[in-house]
Amino acid sequence: MPAQPSTKTRQTIAAMAASALIAGGLAWGIRHRLIEPAQMAALCDLANPMWQCAVRRGTIWLLTDQRLGWLALLLGIGAQANRFKPLEFLGWLAWPAWFGASAGLVLYNAELAAPALLLAGLSILRQGGPRRHALAAIANQKELKPSA
Repeated sequence: MPAQPSTKTRQTIAAMAASALIAGGLAWGIRHRLIEPAQMAALCDLANPMWQCAVRRGTIWLLTDQRLGWLALLLGIGAQANRFKPLEFLGWLAWPAWFGASAGLVLYNAELAAPALLLAGLSILRQGGPRRHALAAIANQKELKPSA
């Protein structure tokens, strides 16, 4: 009989799934409400553009040359580097990589976002979720302080 995942692992997986759905949903909304509609392109060409046009332009810039995918992939690689003792502080990069890669899958960057999602997910699961990493950082900080 295979070993059952711990409650903490199940909670981490649930948090990962929920955050991926949120990031993907936001990306889907930006894609289908701001980027693709021809009406938005026409409105943004006017002399007095709306705030949505700035979001549209920034998102299009982020998607050009797969910048979002590259960013998520670099963050995922950085999060993997936390295995090495001097680079443990890089573990926090896993969650931004996870969000960026989740959005990248929806926003035309799937080629680079898919491996970034894998790297980020492995790093998050290895760390045991965000709470464990934060507590470890606090414990390490206390160890570094000289006692008076």
